[in-house]
Amino acid sequence: AFLWNGENWRQVSEDGKAGYIFGMGNLADFEVAASQGRKEACISGAFVQDLKSTTVMQIIQAVDKFYQNNPKKLDTPVIEVILRQYTNICPPETPKGGMKR
Repeated sequence: AFLWNGENWRQVSEDGKAGYIFGMGNLADFEVAASQGRKEACISGAFVQDLKSTTVMQIIQAVDKFYQNNPKKLDTPVIEVILRQYTNICPPETPKGGMKR
């Protein structure tokens, strides 16, 4: 499977990034609706629920900032960055020697 990562993200225009986010959102909305409340849609459910008050531009800015602040993590998939930033399904990484929040 091909997952967009920081290398791909950096090469795309803002419109391309917005298209990626809108596409993920549409897929998540569809999966949640199709699952009719079953747990199969847990990632999509978290995406829909936890991001409902976040704008596409806020997500783009957060992903841009992550890759700018973490140039050695350009291999991290964009979806992982978003889930770690905005949902509880994929909590933020704990710095080495640090404690989880």
